[in-house]
Amino acid sequence: MGNLIQQLFTARADLANTSFNFTPWLIIIGVAIFISWYYWVEGRRKIPWIKNHTVWKQYVFDRMFNAPQVPVWAAVGLVPLGGQFLDTSFFSWRIWLVVWVLWGVGIALFWLVYFVRDFPRHAVEFERFKERAKYLPGRQR
Repeated sequence: MGNLIQQLFTARADLANTSFNFTPWLIIIGVAIFISWYYWVEGRRKIPWIKNHTVWKQYVFDRMFNAPQVPVWAAVGLVPLGGQFLDTSFFSWRIWLVVWVLWGVGIALFWLVYFVRDFPRHAVEFERFKERAKYLPGRQR
């Protein structure tokens, strides 16, 4: 346990023969920021299966990309990844990478629980709403 605490709260430069591969993390961050940016700029209006489906738009994509879960996670991830390049910095401690990865796991678990528990109910309610809307008169202009 003492060795684990020492590794988490020690700068990367102080650990002997440690290597860290930044490429997969930078790809994940880049993809997350690009998808968030595209959804914010074009996706809400242009992609028909998002634009016309209230459940996917309001409950899933707006919460994931507009209410910043994924983009903030990705932007904050640049700090501990950049801190690994610094020799003796507060952000070069490995604990920040662990906390950031656990935050990402928490977001993934949140969405897994949502898709298992709440999404089926929201989808059924949306289908019922669409069915009822067929029989309601249109808006008066």
